[in-house]
Amino acid sequence: MSENSVGMAEAVEMMKKASELIKSDDAIYAEYTAIKKKIEANPELFERIKAFKKKDYEYRLRLKDGHEDFDTEKSLSQEYYKLILDSDVNRLFALEHELVTSIAKVYNQLLDATVLDILL
Repeated sequence: MSENSVGMAEAVEMMKKASELIKSDDAIYAEYTAIKKKIEANPELFERIKAFKKKDYEYRLRLKDGHEDFDTEKSLSQEYYKLILDSDVNRLFALEHELVTSIAKVYNQLLDATVLDILL
């Protein structure tokens, strides 16, 4: 099935609709958006979070390649705990985790159904 086939186009549209449903009807997403806007109104805090996430992401990529670094891990851990002392940041991170977990469940269900059909 090519990207331009009717079935694939319908699947893409369904995923777009699912995304819109999550954004419009999900209380977690609404709370996440509200807290994110509140944090974005504090540029210093917002930049600290962005910088932390970037460093954390880069470190996790290096970990995948087998480059473990205790000092970096300790520094990231300390920075994380300083950030979550702010109750809004703590809630933002918790909501992000919930959203990612929910999206992963949807993705895994789609993947499981598709792979089973392909492999059998």
